[in-house]
Amino acid sequence: MPAGLWKRSWISCAKSTATRNATGPCWQHPGFGTARNLSASGPRPTQVFWPTSSINPANRPTGATAAAGAGNGNASSTTWHIAPGCRLIEFLNEAGANYGISSFPDEGNINKMTGHKNFKVFVITLPYAVERQKTISKELAELGLKFEFIEGIDGRKLNPATHPNYAPLKRRLFYGRDLSAGELGCLLAHRKIYELILKEKIKYALILEDDALPQIFLPDVLHELSKLASTWDVIRFMGRTKNYNSSKNIFKIPNTNCYLAYQFGIPGGAHAYCINFEAARKLYEATEKSWLAIDTLQGATWITGLRTFAVNPSPVLPNETTPSLIDAQDNSLRWDKTVKLNGWMRLAYPITRGAWKLFLNCWNQCVKAKTLINSQRLSRQLSCSTKSTSHE
Repeated sequence: MPAGLWKRSWISCAKSTATRNATGPCWQHPGFGTARNLSASGPRPTQVFWPTSSINPANRPTGATAAAGAGNGNASSTTWHIAPGCRLIEFLNEAGANYGISSFPDEGNINKMTGHKNFKVFVITLPYAVERQKTISKELAELGLKFEFIEGIDGRKLNPATHPNYAPLKRRLFYGRDLSAGELGCLLAHRKIYELILKEKIKYALILEDDALPQIFLPDVLHELSKLASTWDVIRFMGRTKNYNSSKNIFKIPNTNCYLAYQFGIPGGAHAYCINFEAARKLYEATEKSWLAIDTLQGATWITGLRTFAVNPSPVLPNETTPSLIDAQDNSLRWDKTVKLNGWMRLAYPITRGAWKLFLNCWNQCVKAKTLINSQRLSRQLSCSTKSTSHE
């Protein structure tokens, strides 16, 4: 895998909402003169520090560059300024071509962006998923989101039947088969992040899988959700049509075109979601001995007791063309309805499965009824929360 992928890099960049001039490059460099006139009265340009070792020696600047590097506490780095409104990707394409930069993104130097002041962003991946890492790194860079890669658990190395975090009896009685190795690996990878959140006392986190597709309005949604933080524990970013059809919008998220929504049933999908510290604690406890896949558990609010919502339209979409590498080896098994039981469990399964389906149906109807009763109250609560935050 690329060197330094799991380390935080040099890059320090900031997203600007200014409209950049359509003509000329979007960078300027102190060692090469000004590539474009940047107004002193306008938005300040973003600074990007880059190790001089990554630059083609023939193009390596001296003088002002060395001073800039030393001024930033790193004499071995060089400094570029990104014009206001320019996306980081544009800078990399233009400055990289002109200055012979070759280390991005192959060495994972995109690991440190400006981030979101309220959300820690984690991306679950596997060491050999280099192309996925490059793709999501670029997408998050365009949004100005700092993130940290978390190494997932390869399900192909697991034996679900004997794993200490798996409760096989319930799973077999209610689903007729064991969790797949990929499902268990996925669950354990998410549990790993919950443990990290508890250890580092992180208040809010956005958890992504490496095949997730962040949308351009994600930072705005995160910003507004942070203002509503007292009203939610888990926010799931679903994105499939069937998810929209099985949800009810209850509150328009301010300054966005999105709605906070109740999600009916227990839909699949753990590619993207926000959680707070309390949610991490409860999900960590619930996965100590789990018989549900992680996305099913997130929807099973009668188990977790968490205030769980969705966002419509979703600011992060699932990748429908490429299965997650975490469970790619057995992704199809999740939808396999074949009963794989013997003995008394096979005889009991029609009863236990029927009871499970009846319970889910009753719970779904209960949630719908509760939604009708509480949606107006919750909408008022969220509105009050937004107003109080705006006056702070």
